[in-house]
Amino acid sequence: MWIKYIRFMNWYRKIERHHTKIPDEIFCEIFSYLTSEDGKGLISSCRRFNGLTKPPFRFALLPKLLFLTEGMRHNIIIIINKIKQSICVAHGHITTIPSEIGRLSDLDCLYMQHNQLTSLPPEIGNLKNLNYLDINNNQVTSLPCEIGNLSNLANLDISYNQLTSLPSEIGNLRNLDRFSIYNNYLASLPVTIGDLRNLTSLDISYNQLTSLPSEIGNLRNLRSLYIGNNQISSLPSEIGNLRNLVFLVASNNRLTSLPSEIGNLRALNYLYINNNELTSLPSEIGKLITLTRLYIDNNQLTSLPCEIGNLRNIALLYINNNQLTSLPCEIVNLRALTCLDVNGNQLTSIPSEIEHLINNHI
Repeated sequence: MWIKYIRFMNWYRKIERHHTKIPDEIFCEIFSYLTSEDGKGLISSCRRFNGLTKPPFRFALLPKLLFLTEGMRHNIIIIINKIKQSICVAHGHITTIPSEIGRLSDLDCLYMQHNQLTSLPPEIGNLKNLNYLDINNNQVTSLPCEIGNLSNLANLDISYNQLTSLPSEIGNLRNLDRFSIYNNYLASLPVTIGDLRNLTSLDISYNQLTSLPSEIGNLRNLRSLYIGNNQISSLPSEIGNLRNLVFLVASNNRLTSLPSEIGNLRALNYLYINNNELTSLPSEIGKLITLTRLYIDNNQLTSLPCEIGNLRNIALLYINNNQLTSLPCEIVNLRALTCLDVNGNQLTSIPSEIEHLINNHI
């Protein structure tokens, strides 16, 4: 055991000397050792003492290597406990994940954010027990098709990379609950995205999408959909199938209209469609009776449908910077309204019942 302990202390000192940068050769060496028979014995030994506040003396300094805290300035954490095995190497300037990672069959969480990765090894697909994979803020240009083998993956964060496409095998991640791919260069989504039936949160904002596949409507458990800051000109009618959707953020796109099926989103609380090219709203928007916030500012609206008066729970309504000349009289029915922004329009009169709400920001 002392030989193993000295090995880790040598690595620790090397890492300390490099401060915030972890040399790739050291990183690969640690991975190789952890996946060797010798290294597995060390993990097993540490696991037995995981629940102790005062482990035996010979293990006392081991947490510096296997359980490094978030306060460590190089942010390298390798956590092993009775239930989960987690590896976190963040802000380490790592460029490569060694293929040996595929041997860590019990790995539950892998955090590699804020490094300089350009790819993932195909062996990543061997991590059948992986629940959480975070590689945000790297330079990854593509994902291996083997990523579809991660059948237990529930959380996947690949935001802030350089991805231009997703492999069709992404649809095999049937247990995926949260999927973040914002700030990439995606021009389209594979139709297999619709196979992620357990997905509750999807963030594909800040990409280069021009449309959404109709299969998006298969995501019946989706509660949050973020598609802002793309180049989307229309929404598929199938979006109306997302009956559990609570948050819909489609700001900063090129939408010219909304499908009438938008009215089927009866659970919707927040709707952001500001900074688009909308000239009108469908009357079905009045069916969104659970809506509390509606942002439709910075569009080209010339009128509002009278059905907007049905939004009895709306608290914040931003319709500023449009081309409105009047407001429908039904707007006085919005009893829950606390803020109404109508700046930047061509209104000639305001109903007296709502004058006190104008530009009343809370």
